[in-house]
Amino acid sequence: MIFLAPLQGYTEYFFRNAYARHFGGIDLAIAPFVSLVKGKKVKLNHIKDLWPENNRHMKIIPQVMGREPELFITMAKALEDLGYDSINWNLGCPIRQIARKKRGSGLLPWPDEIDQILSEVIPQINIRFSIKTRIGYESVKEAGPLMEVYNRYPLEYLVIHPRIGTQMYEGEVQMDVFEQCLTVSKNPVVYSGDIWNKDIYRDLCSRFPGLKHWMMGRGLFSDLFLPEKITGVFDEKNMNERFWAFQYDLLEAIQERMRREVNVLNKTKELWTKWAGMFKEKDGILAMIYPVKSLSEMRKVLGEVEHNFCLKP
Repeated sequence: MIFLAPLQGYTEYFFRNAYARHFGGIDLAIAPFVSLVKGKKVKLNHIKDLWPENNRHMKIIPQVMGREPELFITMAKALEDLGYDSINWNLGCPIRQIARKKRGSGLLPWPDEIDQILSEVIPQINIRFSIKTRIGYESVKEAGPLMEVYNRYPLEYLVIHPRIGTQMYEGEVQMDVFEQCLTVSKNPVVYSGDIWNKDIYRDLCSRFPGLKHWMMGRGLFSDLFLPEKITGVFDEKNMNERFWAFQYDLLEAIQERMRREVNVLNKTKELWTKWAGMFKEKDGILAMIYPVKSLSEMRKVLGEVEHNFCLKP
């Protein structure tokens, strides 16, 4: 099974829907996190990304960020009311502003606190529970105690990114530690981290032949066809047509969601810093896109890129 990673600012519903209309290979997405909120009721506008009407094209699991059990239970019930039967807890986010509040991966050095939260939340919710984690925040030595805690609970999935939080997304993934976690886990494990191409995926499958679940995030954004290539449904014949149909579809979706022209332009430029690498002429394409100052000009420039450059096979 191939999961789409929850990338804040990238994989919200406008992207998920457009992607599902033009590409295959993704079985399930974990949505970018929503923060727990105070009060006995969750306002619908706070979870707009999760509205069923915004998610008709791709199956998703909502993800939450926070550590207050009573608020967690309130959020789970709100999501259940929307029709969801599963929820994911973000214990992987490495962003320092979040981590220093003991949220995301910043909570990992306190396994007893994680245990206490799980012991209060899981018995009081009616939907399945999964966790996205790292192998520690400051040290891989945290991985062992964390796995002991996770193994006490019947998790739907345990998504493991084999870096510590302070690494952010830098340095090597620590595969030996991941292997130790995989070996002792009593819950289904999802591997997440640095699947950049089909060869890396094959190497991982060879090393972990029993592992059935994989998560892709940054690798997918560097090659939109990667899930198809991995699952064997990729067709090179019409890749340019599909790529550009997706681009214009997504641009419309971003415009509908963000409204303000400057925000649409900034988001489009940000995304193209990742997609330009799918062309041999990456630097030249970015030099064309960066100076654009209006949507009409952006459409013109994208048209020029479409007619003058071809995707790498």
